[in-house]
Amino acid sequence: AALAAYKKIISLLSRSRINDSVLGDSYFKAAIFEQTYNHYEQAIPLLRECVNLQRSQLNIPRPSGFLPNLYLGNSYYIINRFDSARYYYKEAEIIATQYPTIEGIERLYNTFGILNFETGNYRQSKNNFEKAIVISESKKTPDVNLVVNYKNNLASSLRKLYEFDAAMAIYKSLLPYQVNLDGINQNIASVYLSIGASPQAIYYLHRVKENNLSKLNDLGRAHYNQQRYDSAELYFKRGLQQNEIENGKRKNIYAGLTYRYNGDLLADRGNNAMALQ
Repeated sequence: AALAAYKKIISLLSRSRINDSVLGDSYFKAAIFEQTYNHYEQAIPLLRECVNLQRSQLNIPRPSGFLPNLYLGNSYYIINRFDSARYYYKEAEIIATQYPTIEGIERLYNTFGILNFETGNYRQSKNNFEKAIVISESKKTPDVNLVVNYKNNLASSLRKLYEFDAAMAIYKSLLPYQVNLDGINQNIASVYLSIGASPQAIYYLHRVKENNLSKLNDLGRAHYNQQRYDSAELYFKRGLQQNEIENGKRKNIYAGLTYRYNGDLLADRGNNAMALQ
């Protein structure tokens, strides 16, 4: 009902242009509702109208463009249009540089860091996450959940940069907060896998309550590394079943990795025809 009301306001005001500040706010609020329902394709044109309106109107304060640009970048990121996401994140960063007291700058740097992480720029993602942490911890009452999340992301960048000791130190320092324990335990296991410590990796993976595809992949790899091929095969098969549940026919990185690991296993067993498939 709220979304319908905002769209009615948009329909009325976009024709008359009698109150651009209300029109811009309506575009923004309608987009938030669309994002809430995971309708990112529908949110994008609303946010673009909001951003374009703010750019064209001198009477609309420039800082008000920060969140629309940030959320627009997030929407493009979700649908894997990374170049567009980066463009709008940079627009938001320009505003944040001009108005450093804007609320939410730490979220911008965290999302920027995630984008750089996903596209393989781990050094820059590390810098982004460090900025998010500094801003978050400088507040009078820091949000513990956000700080833990940002530090977890920083450690993941360090892991990708092969700074395993530094990454592990951060991960283990976050365990007492009891925040996102599944993700942190899985990341600790990933470090152990990276340094060839499969038994320790298995220990932390079994502390992850959710049976997600990444966990099943890592369990399969850990058993594969120890030449426990039957156990590895079991986890890779469960991974493919989990992928059907999580993604259906949608292509994704983790399913691709499951196929790759299963191919390695089949090749080691001498079944090259099936490995090739």
